[in-house]
Amino acid sequence: MNNNAVFAICEAVAERGIAALRFNFRGVGNSGGAYGDGIDEQEDVTAALDYVAASPNIDTRRVGLAGYSFGTGVIVPVAVKDSRVQLIALVSPALSDASWKQLKTYSKPRFLISGEHDFVIPVAQFRQHVNEMAEPKQWEVVAGADHFWGGYEDQIAPKIARFFADGFNLQ
Repeated sequence: MNNNAVFAICEAVAERGIAALRFNFRGVGNSGGAYGDGIDEQEDVTAALDYVAASPNIDTRRVGLAGYSFGTGVIVPVAVKDSRVQLIALVSPALSDASWKQLKTYSKPRFLISGEHDFVIPVAQFRQHVNEMAEPKQWEVVAGADHFWGGYEDQIAPKIARFFADGFNLQ
């Protein structure tokens, strides 16, 4: 929740007038529960979607998910199943083969971004996976950045905020 990339993305999205909710998965920080191997954490994402959908002044036709690293692997299966999710942004996607396979045929807009020096997903592998995906998709490799995005927050956050604003047809 307090990760530099996640914090910057939420700030940039909020600056565009888009509500942003960030949370820790179960067992992280002061959150209750225990690590669920990415499976139980999908319930956390669904609970966050339920919370957002029940919140006043939220346009439930304009809901997206953004995930970073481990979070990308948690949001993909949720986005595929949950019709409330209209857009997804994946930062430094640490995805299983099953999640990459789901993204190949995912029909909603997605934006994927990775650092040139990301040690979790090498650039060649990232490009190969993205090239195998159906449209609509946007993607980018940021020169010089690694998996942790230190010093590159101001490059990725506005791109993701613009992706959501454009996808939601906001000015």
